[in-house]
Amino acid sequence: MNKFIVADSANCIGCHACEVACVTSHRQDSWPQQRSDFLPRIRVFFNRKASSATTCRHCNDAPCVGSCPTQALSVANDSVQFTEALCIGCKNCVIACPFGAIGMVANDDDAPQLAQKCDLCRQHPSGQQACVASCPTQALRLMDEAAVNQLRTARQIRSALERPLEGVRGARRNAILNKPPRVGAKKVPADDRLRHFGEIYQPLSERDAEYESERCLYCAQKAWCNWTCPLHNHIPDFIRLVNEGKIIEAAELCHQSSSLPEICGRVCPQDRLCEGACTLKNEGGSVAIGNLERYITDTALAMGWRPTIDNVAPRPERVAVIGAGPAGLGCADILVRAGVHVDVFDRHPEIGGLLTFGIPPFKLDKNVLERRRDVFSAMGVNFHLNQEVGRDVAFADLLKNYDAVFLGVGTYGLMAAGLEGEKRPRRDSGAAVSDCQHPRGDGARRERRVSADRHQGETRGGAWRRRYGDGLPAHRRSPRGRERNLRLPSR
Repeated sequence: MNKFIVADSANCIGCHACEVACVTSHRQDSWPQQRSDFLPRIRVFFNRKASSATTCRHCNDAPCVGSCPTQALSVANDSVQFTEALCIGCKNCVIACPFGAIGMVANDDDAPQLAQKCDLCRQHPSGQQACVASCPTQALRLMDEAAVNQLRTARQIRSALERPLEGVRGARRNAILNKPPRVGAKKVPADDRLRHFGEIYQPLSERDAEYESERCLYCAQKAWCNWTCPLHNHIPDFIRLVNEGKIIEAAELCHQSSSLPEICGRVCPQDRLCEGACTLKNEGGSVAIGNLERYITDTALAMGWRPTIDNVAPRPERVAVIGAGPAGLGCADILVRAGVHVDVFDRHPEIGGLLTFGIPPFKLDKNVLERRRDVFSAMGVNFHLNQEVGRDVAFADLLKNYDAVFLGVGTYGLMAAGLEGEKRPRRDSGAAVSDCQHPRGDGARRERRVSADRHQGETRGGAWRRRYGDGLPAHRRSPRGRERNLRLPSR
């Protein structure tokens, strides 16, 4: 009897840990370089009510084996195995498989598509099935003849004696998902935000950080949140360190994969990335990963910790980095950690690029960038601010004096929306804007009255009312049953 892997849907939580383990185990435990290379041999399907995983059943009389004209598929070691060198990409096996467990993939961009299926991790050094070992609820199980007979006997006993099996079906799933609801960072009250442009979201307190870190399921060391993070941050591990009170260790771990963790924690769209992939997303809310990432570095720096390169041997290479935006800073950080001499040139008076001059302070306090500049400077990065290459510094001199030049000039150019008529000449107009207090005296409401003089007569602008709370921002559409946020001008 062939061995195969089966999933218990009652205990599957849809965490995708099996998919991540499958991919990394077939890539020497490393992450794929791009999303198109993420090709698991086991697939998780889930919705709000149920989830389960499916993979090759290694059928005893496998139709895929009989359909292959080159014997690329064969039965060996109590399983159906695939020999890539014999595959011609005919797709007969894909059509023949009743479980949809065989796919066609290309290892390289120029390579032909060949079949891919579960091999029960036959080539892995440990000999253990990665998906089974990584499942946090033991919902996946390797079945052989003994396991099938044991399951059959247990069901016979249950049927004969009319009593349930030991343990409650789905108990592990319910236990692991039984977490308190998300709290996350608290907002500064709207009345206070009217009086300053400080950050809207308050930092987590020690108690809040402990609460959020306790919610993490730690699905796996390489979890779905790791994969969806563009930097593949060690998310489950640094959350576990926070829960253990090891803030310095957590900060060191964050800096292994990120040059600006406290900034990413503030501005990264976690809801579409790591938090959007969190298993608890539909079970009380995702873990506040971004808030925890910010908390770790802010707290560690406040405690006096700084990343050091004391154990790094200096190298003779010299590199010039043009642009002190995120790309330039990330490049400088990696180079200086490798012992390379780095000089960063930027035409602005402060580092950060769009982080400093594009993102408003209520989203990212500018003191954060100043502190990060001090951190980089202490590591050995030399900043030459207010120095525009081509005006203050000749590009030819950089090529002459440095072993390499990195161009991180940023996204300072405008992007076209591709709309009809967007390149037509604009009509001249003048506008005067004045603040006026709402007649009811509500300080949380402001109106901007705009009057514009145009070439074809004078048109009186309407009032754009900005409501605070769920009415933000002002727009033409409004929730059902509520007053429109935009009053159109009346003639």
